Amino acid sequence: MSAATFGRSPVEGYQPAAIGRRFLARLIDFALPVLAWLPTLGAAGSLRFALAAYLVSLVLLLVIGIVQLLLVLTKGGTIGYRVCGLTHVRVTTGAVSGGRAFGKYILESLLSSCTLGIGLIVMVILIRQPLNQTFLDRALGLLVIDERLGRRGGQPLSEAAPVRTAAHIQPVSAAGLVAETTTTPVSPAPTRRDAKPQTFVPPVVSANPVIQAAPWSTGSDDVDEPAPRAQPAALERPVVMDRPVSGVAMEQAEATSTAISPPVAGPRIELDDGSLVALYKPVVLGREPAAPGGVGDVMTHALPNAGHAVSKTHLAIGMADRAAWVRDLRSTNGVFIRGADGDVRKIEPGKATTLAPHETVLFGDRSLRVVLS
Repeated sequence: MSAATFGRSPVEGYQPAAIGRRFLARLIDFALPVLAWLPTLGAAGSLRFALAAYLVSLVLLLVIGIVQLLLVLTKGGTIGYRVCGLTHVRVTTGAVSGGRAFGKYILESLLSSCTLGIGLIVMVILIRQPLNQTFLDRALGLLVIDERLGRRGGQPLSEAAPVRTAAHIQPVSAAGLVAETTTTPVSPAPTRRDAKPQTFVPPVVSANPVIQAAPWSTGSDDVDEPAPRAQPAALERPVVMDRPVSGVAMEQAEATSTAISPPVAGPRIELDDGSLVALYKPVVLGREPAAPGGVGDVMTHALPNAGHAVSKTHLAIGMADRAAWVRDLRSTNGVFIRGADGDVRKIEPGKATTLAPHETVLFGDRSLRVVLS
C-alpha cells in the first residue's frame, strides 16, 4: 500500500467473519481426523486387515496434516476455514498472514492442552465486537474475514468492489484535493452563463471551528439564500459548494466558480471525508467523544458516520512546539500511523506520539492527516 492511498484503511472492504461461521469451520477441521480414523475403528476380522486399516488411517491423517499446514501458510486458513470462505489478514496491512495464523493455532493448541479446553471456551466468551476478534487475534494483530461477503484477502483496494456502508471511506489524496483513484471523473455541475459575479466577503469567525464544506464557491444563483443581514450594497454573501468530487481536477473546480473564499489558516485536521477541524487546541475524536479527565482545555469532534471499529472516545490530536502529536485514548482497535513510504506502525496507548510531515493517522475504518499551514 502506497502513501497515495490516504483516506483508505488497510482493512477497508473486509467483512469480519461471523462467530457461527467460524464455529462451523472448526467443526469441519475436527471432523476430518475423525473420518480418517473410521477405517481403523471399523476394522474387524484378521490381524492383517486391522493392520492395513490402521496404515490407511495414518496415511489419511498425514495427508490431512500436510494439506492443513500448506493452506494455513499460503492461504491464511485451515481446510474448514477455506471451505467456509474464511481467512486471516493483518489489521495493519490488510495482507493475508499465514505465518501469524500458524502461530495462532500453535498458541491455541498449547492453551487448550494446559487448561483442558477451558481456555478456549473463555477465549470464545471474551470475543470482542464488532470485529469478532479473540484475545489471540488482538495480540497478533489478526482479523478473520469472510471473503464471500466482502473484499478477498490480500486483494488490492483498487480492485475491490466499493463497500456501501455509512462508514465508507471516501478516498482523498495526500494533497487533500484530488483523490488518486481509478474511478471515472465526475463532471462538475454546469453553471449559468448569465450568473452574476459574486463579491468576496471576509469570513465571519464562528465558535465552531469545524468546516463542513471545502471553501470553493459556484457561480450559480439557483441556490436558495436566507435573507441577508444589513450590509453595504456592494457586498453579497458568497455561495459555497462541497469539495470537488474524487477525480475532478482542480482547474475544473476553478473554472466553475466565480469567487474563492480563503482557506482555513493555521494548523488543522483533514479527515478522510474532506471535512476540516481547526487545531488551535487539542481535539478529541470518536463516535461520541468525551473529554478525558485531567487533560485541560480540549474540544471534541464527533464522527457520527464512523463504524463501530471507531471507539466512542478514540484518539486526541494536538500541537506542541510547532509539531502535531496523536494520542490513543485506550481505544478498542488502536491507532496506527502510516508514513510517506507506506509503512504502518501502531502507537502506544496513552502516550503522545509526534507526527512527521505527510504521515497519515489510521483509526478503525477512518483516517486523517494534519496540515500545519
